[in-house]
Amino acid sequence: MDASTRVSLLLAPAGSLSGDGQLREVFDERRRRGGPTDLWFLAEVPGVQGPPQEAVASAVPHLLVWLQVRFGGELQHGVELPEGLRQPLSPQLPPAAAAPLIGSLPSVAAPAPGPGQPASAAA
Repeated sequence: MDASTRVSLLLAPAGSLSGDGQLREVFDERRRRGGPTDLWFLAEVPGVQGPPQEAVASAVPHLLVWLQVRFGGELQHGVELPEGLRQPLSPQLPPAAAAPLIGSLPSVAAPAPGPGQPASAAA
């Protein structure tokens, strides 16, 4: 097996790495800089038993150490990729952050005036 088919993986339960859109921002920033695309997002990790997992793969392990500190998860080194993922690794990006739900927050009433305060002073 050549080195190009072995990578390091940062594994985590589905949504743990990508749930808030910050991982997508990391990928976008790396691409804007025009450097090598040395990180790959796997929305599903084939062959993993138990609850669904997502992963970030890289041939450069120190990048994943930094992501692990930031997002959590479990590092695995020297992982052989399944045949379907070898050439090329998926260019799939993590999901973007969800749009904020504007206007869905409950309205908050002004606090009641304290003792000795006129009603207009509380507003």
